[in-house]
Amino acid sequence: MNNLAPMITIKLSASSYIYWHKQILPLLSYQHLLPHVDRSQTMPPQLINSSGKEVINPEYTTWIQEEHQAIIILNAS
Repeated sequence: MNNLAPMITIKLSASSYIYWHKQILPLLSYQHLLPHVDRSQTMPPQLINSSGKEVINPEYTTWIQEEHQAIIILNAS
């Protein structure tokens, strides 16, 4: 993630949306984060049943981390 800041050369503004969009979509896609932005991927359940106990779903933890990465990239732009 530290290497991404220099790649965001066009900041989003009222007049730069088209150029920003062309820059940010490939970046999010490359980072496998686009489904978090276009909502084509749904959030997995937070808890799953394992051996009769409810435990934190590892897919949920990964999803939350990726969601936050997408937010950080969008906020940086």
